[in-house]
Amino acid sequence: MTEVAENSKTPKTKKSIAAKEKIYRTSINMISQKGFQETKIKDICREANVSVGTFYSYFNTKEDVIKELYLTADNFFFKNVAKEIENKSFEDKLNIFTHYYAKLNVETGIDMLRVLYSPDNEWFAQTHPMQQVLVKIISDAINEKIIREDFAMADVTQFIFVALRGVCYDWCINKGSFDMEERMSKYLKMVLRCLAVQG
Repeated sequence: MTEVAENSKTPKTKKSIAAKEKIYRTSINMISQKGFQETKIKDICREANVSVGTFYSYFNTKEDVIKELYLTADNFFFKNVAKEIENKSFEDKLNIFTHYYAKLNVETGIDMLRVLYSPDNEWFAQTHPMQQVLVKIISDAINEKIIREDFAMADVTQFIFVALRGVCYDWCINKGSFDMEERMSKYLKMVLRCLAVQG
């Protein structure tokens, strides 16, 4: 989405953005509470106090609401996190990535994560710009001889991302009873010992 300076937005534009945000937030809250299949568009509209036509002005389907969730996260990682890790050490890059990934999932919440962690969620299985940030971190580490070269970069990246997702899944199962970022960092250190170039 193109960024527009706050003072250049017309009242109509601001109203439109506010309406879309209201529908989006209401949809996410209802899907989190009732599940994806049980949440109906007419119920979202009633809760958000908008017409069904207004919903379709911004989203074609409920799936588009989930898509918006992923796009927002991907945009943040691609623009902000990628910039923040520039010129940092490998360890710092991973720590920054892990910090924001854990924060994102905690803010998304257990109920919504349970909806997302479904084999029916087609967006979950796709590669996202967020993962491309991790690809760059791993690629740089291999080039700098920090990670062993006998593993394919794509395999290493996928392995680390699956490990991070696994912590998210475990966090859901355990009802958020542990610090997600702390657990991710702990497991990453164990994984990296296996991947590190031996001196």
